[in-house]
Amino acid sequence: MHDAAALMDLSFDGLAAGQCGAFIRQYFKRGTGVGAVVADLRVDLERPARVSSAEILQQVAAGLLEES
Repeated sequence: MHDAAALMDLSFDGLAAGQCGAFIRQYFKRGTGVGAVVADLRVDLERPARVSSAEILQQVAAGLLEES
């Protein structure tokens, strides 16, 4: 299968509750740094989609940094 979005959808559909985070964390563990993540997220994204993704990631970062 060469369609990454379809593969991701199929994978997520098969995950039990709570496993999505592990899936995403594994992406970051396998990544080769911030530059690689930026490059991955820029592929085939027009500016509005990149801005939306950046805003979501900023909110995620803020949530992760909050004291619990």
